[in-house]
Amino acid sequence: MTREVVEAITRGRAKGVTTIAITNFARSTLAKASDLVLLTAVVPPYVGSHAGPHRVTQLAVIEILTTALALRLLRNGRGGAHAASDN
Repeated sequence: MTREVVEAITRGRAKGVTTIAITNFARSTLAKASDLVLLTAVVPPYVGSHAGPHRVTQLAVIEILTTALALRLLRNGRGGAHAASDN
């Protein structure tokens, strides 16, 4: 995580934006700066890149959230090919 990410979260919150962090570290600066924290639980590997498993898990969480939102929008008749065919 970079300082720029925490600064962006802080600025967003100051403007009333609800902020969400996806992190493996509950006590991180990012988690503390965010309104909502989606905590992953990845055990770091003994050998190799320590960022890899965390990143893949975080991307999976984003994929799940995106899919859930798309399904909700389609169910409500707002979005996707369904909405485009109505016009």
